[in-house]
This record gives sequence, C-alpha cells and structure tokens, in this order.
Amino acid sequence: MVRVKAQEILSWFDTSRYGELLGYTTDQILDDIEFRIFLLYEGDDSDTPMGVQNMNESRLRFIEGLKKGHVGSTLAYLHSLDGEHVEVNPMSEEENMKDITVQYNGYHIVSRDYFNVSHSDSFTTGLACIPFSMGDLISYYKALARHGYIVDNKNGTVEVQSTHVGREITNVDYLGESFSGEIVIKFNLEEYSDEELVTEFREMIKEWRVESGINEPDRAVNRIGLSTLKKLITYKVIPFMDLLIWEMAYKKKISNEMYARILFPLSDYDYDVMSGAQIKDTVKPFIEKIINNDLLREIIFFVKKNEYLKDMRFLDVLKLAEN
Repeated sequence: MVRVKAQEILSWFDTSRYGELLGYTTDQILDDIEFRIFLLYEGDDSDTPMGVQNMNESRLRFIEGLKKGHVGSTLAYLHSLDGEHVEVNPMSEEENMKDITVQYNGYHIVSRDYFNVSHSDSFTTGLACIPFSMGDLISYYKALARHGYIVDNKNGTVEVQSTHVGREITNVDYLGESFSGEIVIKFNLEEYSDEELVTEFREMIKEWRVESGINEPDRAVNRIGLSTLKKLITYKVIPFMDLLIWEMAYKKKISNEMYARILFPLSDYDYDVMSGAQIKDTVKPFIEKIINNDLLREIIFFVKKNEYLKDMRFLDVLKLAEN
C-alpha cells in the first residue's frame, strides 16, 4: 500500500471545520459515526449490499463532499445533489414508474414507484426493536415458500405444509442465517399500557430464550459513561474515520505519526498534543473498537438509558463530563 505525503491530505483536510460538531446533538453525532462505519465496511460482492465498486464510488463521493466543506455525513454524501438538477434518462411510460430493487434478508424485492411513495409515516426504529416492514413480510413469505413450509396455489388459497398454521414465526432454527436469532412479535399499543407491555415483554424474553435455545450474549464489556462520550471529540473520532475512508478509497496508508500531525497539530491548544505512539496505543484502538466491535452499540444504549443526553448539544455533554 502506497505511503501518503502530508500535502495530499493537508491540501483539502482541515480539522477546524469539525468544530461545528460541538453544535450537534448526541444523537446526530452517533448517526454520523454510524454512517461512516457503513462506508468503512469492506467485503466482496456477495456480502456487500452495494457491491465493492459501488461502495468505493460512495466513499469517493463522500470525500468530495468533505472537500467542499461538508462535515455532516448526510450533506457530505449528498453534496452533488445540492441545488442541482438531476437528469433522468428518457424511459418508457412503464419504466418511468421509478421502480427499484432492494434486498431484504437475502431476497431481492421490486418496490414499485418507490420515489413517488411517501416515507413520512415511518415508525421510529431502534437497534434491538425494529418495526416489521413490508420487505420483511415478503422476505419471510419467500423464505417459508422456498423451504416448503407454505405453498401458494395461485388460486387464492395458501397451503401450510410440514408445520402447523399456528406455529410462531421463530426463524431461529429453520430459515437460514438471514433470520438467525429473530422472533417476530406483535404489540397491541391500543389495549395495553406501557407498564403492562414492558412487564410482559421482560418475562417473555426469558421463556423465548429457553424455547429457542439462545442464551443471552455476554455484552457490555466496556465501562460506558460521559468520559466515553467525551472521547468521541477529544480523540477526534469523526475526522479520524474520514481519513480512514480516504485511505480505503485511494488505497493509501497514513502513518500514525502523520495522523498525529494532521489531527493534533501543535497549534491546536484545545487538545493534548499526540504522538504517533499515542495514536497507535490509545486513539486508534478506541476507534477500532467503535468500528469493529460493540462499543458504539454500548454507547448508543447508554444514551438511550440516559434519555436527557439524546437531544443535548455535544458542547453541553462535554461540560457535563468535566464535572
């Protein structure tokens, strides 16, 4: 991998721009980190949703947005659409429906007239609790049909085979890796109070784990607190990740000494001066935990438990961390 000369980065990269992150809310900071983790995903065409070539095109597009001064992930990625007319190739009336093909649980599904359908009625989603979607419904149906549990007779009737019609959709054991660990559940928000739902859900989890044979994973190995959130800024996690994306896109290597020089210059008195050794031993391992392990997920759940942090400006979070 080719070593980088400092000017290749300093000609466009400016750490001072990232000062605007202090005005972001905690949720916005975490969303921006999640998007960058997506761009850092490396795989082959079989397991990368966008394919290797398209992924790298997305990285290059994102970097161009950074070069234009956009720090927020959405603006950096969509910068080429700002105020520009997007050309649409002439299509037949049928093609002009703007259909797209998406992938759910390993199944390709055509979404008709995708861009003309409102998405404003989407439900809030979480990490562990995610609303069941139309794509999920179709992919579950396809998986059940593919494995011979249901047969669509094309005459309005559906036959259930090899199982009982009342069997729960607990696809942890028989529909493949795409459905691993999942149990599809329903919540009746109208007839039951929050306390009733939470109490029953907590009790049911114990039973479901026994019945599915899936033990609770050993999580939360890191101690998460306000000091952890503070490191997102003091370790310059977001600009560091942007340079990692640049490395991946251009297949070049930035040394630890250069990371220290670029991200923690002597003129930056708001942060401790870092050496290449400190980058290697302290900053980079923290960022690698965020990218490759469960640290970010633990941070997100810490914020969920301390709900007051979600919409707090990160500058105020840092002040809390100092107390």
